[in-house]
Amino acid sequence: MSLIRAVFDEPKDCSNELLKQEFRRHGRKFVDAMDKKGWLLTTPLDFHIDFGASRSDKAKNHYVITGDFRPVNHKDQGGVIELPDRIVRKLIKKHGNKIRVLS
Repeated sequence: MSLIRAVFDEPKDCSNELLKQEFRRHGRKFVDAMDKKGWLLTTPLDFHIDFGASRSDKAKNHYVITGDFRPVNHKDQGGVIELPDRIVRKLIKKHGNKIRVLS
């Protein structure tokens, strides 16, 4: 799992209700973007203020969204799986040359 962060800026005087709405909107875009890259969110998203003004507009605060993600398409290379002979025969019958049997 990896802690991955995203950022968004909101006006310094915005209400908590508006801030939570914007967090949900930006959080959804963040999760969708990570999903397209093959990452799955494993914990709820959270956000906190970065205690700094936005670089682009000094009248806005900088917020950080954090979430734990794990890669979905992660494949371990190599390794050996020991299976009973009857299952090996079924796999060879079904998948043919995709199965490699070590003796």
